[in-house]
Amino acid sequence: MGSIVQTAFTVGPDTSAEEVLDHFKKDKNLEGIVVSKDMIPLGLIMRTHFFYHLSSRYGAALYYRRPVTMLMDHFPLLLESDTTLEKASQIATNRPQEKLYDHILVVKNGVMLGIVSIRHLLEVITQSKIKMAQYANPLTGLPGNIRIQEELNKIISGDTSLMPMWINLRR
Repeated sequence: MGSIVQTAFTVGPDTSAEEVLDHFKKDKNLEGIVVSKDMIPLGLIMRTHFFYHLSSRYGAALYYRRPVTMLMDHFPLLLESDTTLEKASQIATNRPQEKLYDHILVVKNGVMLGIVSIRHLLEVITQSKIKMAQYANPLTGLPGNIRIQEELNKIISGDTSLMPMWINLRR
């Protein structure tokens, strides 16, 4: 997960719902905001959930000038940066329906690194699978001629980092 992390838009726990509303209005592409203190994630505010609460009968009156901690998800999905993409996908898709598309917060030893949107996670996994399929032999599923040719070209060009040990021994 650490390799695909994106910068998170963050606010402090004392930020008002009014200020968060301004951030969402200014940036139409902003899907979520992380609430953090000293780079420690405390919660997550997703655009859809935020507007759902504000649009309720007394939502604006109740929350507008109050701290955003009243509206945030106090238990967002937090994953360590060394979590594999496949494992992250499994965990994310097993969440309740109302949280299914919420961002994943990526941390390293509890310190915030950033976020990964479900869309970005799926794009990366899909591209990886497509690339693997392009290189695989259709009959066996094993690495095919393209991958073998790439490795041979690396060896010929002098990249010895992937050279088999027996070739290194002959030198």
